[in-house]
Amino acid sequence: MEQGEMILAKDLYHLEALYGIKTHFQFKNWHYGTYDNKIRQLINGKDKFFTKKSVGQNGFQVLALGEKSKALFDSKYVKPELEHINKAMDELLELYASFPIRERSHKIELLNTVCKSIVDAQTTELAEVREVMKQWKTTKAGFKNKAEKFSEQETLEMIELIIRKEWNKKLLD
Repeated sequence: MEQGEMILAKDLYHLEALYGIKTHFQFKNWHYGTYDNKIRQLINGKDKFFTKKSVGQNGFQVLALGEKSKALFDSKYVKPELEHINKAMDELLELYASFPIRERSHKIELLNTVCKSIVDAQTTELAEVREVMKQWKTTKAGFKNKAEKFSEQETLEMIELIIRKEWNKKLLD
């Protein structure tokens, strides 16, 4: 699944927060979700692990594996966790595919926001999660904060999904 930079950043956060896979990024609340600027450096780096590709009529750019991406998966550098990473990504991509295509980016950002808000609040209680979302400023995203961007109902539905998948146990430590 070719994705844009911000979805890749959310994937990395989800791998760490939901599956316990160390990414070694320092995620912070960003306008469109959790982010570490080192992700941009990796994508645009000289290593050529990724390449940008325009898709669709609007020329939206996604990331595809670049000419040197095989080095990322070279068995002499990869630890046994690769199988765990593959399984986790398969589960995430399956979840993403379950979201309606027109809402997919919105839902992935919602999942990312609710996960990080649960971590910050250390609870799955809707009112407390929403309070954390109110503190998460998003002026570049066209909303003042995450609580303004995402409704109470969709936040509640995402909390329920997180609990059904038992991800809350990972997020609440």
